[in-house]
Amino acid sequence: RLTADTKVLVLCNPINPIGKVFNHKELQRLADIAIKHDLTVICDEVYEHLILNPELHHEKLANLPGMWERTITIGSIGKAFNVTGWKLGWIIGPERITTNMSLFQQFIPFCVATPLQDAAARIIRHPAREEILEEQRATLKAKKDFLIASLRDVGLPALDPDG
Repeated sequence: RLTADTKVLVLCNPINPIGKVFNHKELQRLADIAIKHDLTVICDEVYEHLILNPELHHEKLANLPGMWERTITIGSIGKAFNVTGWKLGWIIGPERITTNMSLFQQFIPFCVATPLQDAAARIIRHPAREEILEEQRATLKAKKDFLIASLRDVGLPALDPDG
């Protein structure tokens, strides 16, 4: 519910744990609301590479007209490459917001080891990056399909998530 005090919209795309992937029309509707109400959007996209439905694709909210200047996008290497323990992520957004975020981030008592940062950079630039991601998606899809079939076999309803 939006009120006069609302300043921020938080969006996860795809959504964990239900696996909802927002389509262009839905993202445009959210963008229209954010622009109309002058909202900053924090968009968690750490699952962007783990969309399991091949008919769908991830679209960045910040790429829609009028959204770059009001969107903070959160990304992570952990989910896509199955290295969640590395705790490596990033934010992307307009300088007026990210500069202030970097000022307070320096005081967060958490540090990622330099070798893990180097390894993450190498994974992101790896020539087989897309093949690695496709293998990860295939593995997750097989597990998801097995779980859904098992639940349905015992009479439990189960949604088939897209991501």
